[in-house]
Amino acid sequence: MEFEKLSIKAKKSWFLSRLIFLIALACTLVSARQFAMKLAGYHLWVDVVMGAVLALQLLNTFLYPQIEYRQWKYAVDEEKLEFSEGIYFIEHTIVPIERIQHIKIEQGPINRKLGLASIEIHTAGGSFSIPNLEKDKAEQIGQFLRSSVSDKLKQEGKDNG
Repeated sequence: MEFEKLSIKAKKSWFLSRLIFLIALACTLVSARQFAMKLAGYHLWVDVVMGAVLALQLLNTFLYPQIEYRQWKYAVDEEKLEFSEGIYFIEHTIVPIERIQHIKIEQGPINRKLGLASIEIHTAGGSFSIPNLEKDKAEQIGQFLRSSVSDKLKQEGKDNG
C-alpha cells in the first residue's frame, strides 16, 4: 500500500484559518488589556502573558502548517483506510472498511475557495477525518469507500445467508 500526501494547498488552508484566528485573538487580547488597565492599572505580567499567547499563536500560524503538511499521509484500499498525522506526537490510525458506518464530505469557506474538501469517516468507535484533499479526490475516495462498504455488506450477507 502506497501512502499519498494531502493537497499542497493544505498549507495555505491551514495558514489562512489560523491567521483569521490570530487576528481575532489579538483583537480580543488588546481589548481585554485596555479593559484591565482601566480597572486595575498597568501590570507587566498582563503584557508578558499576552506576548506569550501571541507568540505561540504566531508559531501555530506560520510554522505548524509546514510541519503538519509534511507529517500527514493517507492510504485507502479495499480492506482499510490508513493515515498518519501529528506535529509532536505522530498518530497512525487504521480504520477497517467493514467498521465504516457513515461517510461525509465537507467544505468550509476557505476550502471552498481553494477547491479543497475534507472527508469524514464515522464508525461505532468514533469519527476520523482526512482534511484538505482536492475536492475531486475527496469525492473519489468517498465513492470508493461507499462501494467497498457496500461490497463488504453484500459479502457478509452471502456468508450469513
